[in-house]
Amino acid sequence: WHMRKRKVPNGHTQGVTCSVYNRMFEILISADEASDVRVWDLNAGRAVLHFSGAHTSESGETVKISAMSLDHTMRRLITGAHDGSVKVWNFSTGVCLKE
Repeated sequence: WHMRKRKVPNGHTQGVTCSVYNRMFEILISADEASDVRVWDLNAGRAVLHFSGAHTSESGETVKISAMSLDHTMRRLITGAHDGSVKVWNFSTGVCLKE
């Protein structure tokens, strides 16, 4: 982590809109205004997975993610976007399970 420069390697390029901590896997999941999702290994201090365009409009434009949560098993990520769409993800692979 480059705290002096306030930059994180492989960090978000747009403003972070939400994040959630998974205590089971000791990871942080964050999303930004460009609809990018990053999974962070807090012990290593680096992003271990990045998937972009998590929410898109019918015209293909990205939609800002405004909410996220984990399901009760702590294995699936639920994201909500500014347009009202909700998706369920396998956050280990970045695969969308349900729209």
